[in-house]
Amino acid sequence: MNYPHGQVNCYHENGNLKFEGECNYGEIEGKGKEYHKNGVLHYKGNFCKNTPHAEYGELINVNGVVAYKGALVYGKAHGNGKMYYSNGELFFEGEFCQDKPTGNSVRIKHENGGVSYIGDYYVGQKCGLASSYYKNGKLAQQGTFLGGPDNSKFMLVYDETGC
Repeated sequence: MNYPHGQVNCYHENGNLKFEGECNYGEIEGKGKEYHKNGVLHYKGNFCKNTPHAEYGELINVNGVVAYKGALVYGKAHGNGKMYYSNGELFFEGEFCQDKPTGNSVRIKHENGGVSYIGDYYVGQKCGLASSYYKNGKLAQQGTFLGGPDNSKFMLVYDETGC
């Protein structure tokens, strides 16, 4: 969508407010608020090239639950932040690179709050020595990941009873 210049209000096809804020010759630039089609606030803060862009920002899902808190670069989680499941439970807290967890000793959680994965991540890919767990807390897999799809070097696999 091409936006006009200056302070603007834009609307979804259903008539609900889509965006209110500053535009610079056709692009959202500066402070503003973006809304989902159902009228729920999606993001409030700084924009750059039509996307949320801030050292700290919050993205809200269509149900009004926080989906992400932290650094945003061109609309993507990038830097330190927290990502949440749609039910509000924490998915991951730590470093992100283009919306994907990254770093050493990453802890990914299940929607029930239990640990799902402990190990290294590189731009959303498991790598290095790691362990994954069932929702009941029992060990599911343990091994070394090389990165990429189907990336296990060796893997010990357990059923949900831990055997």
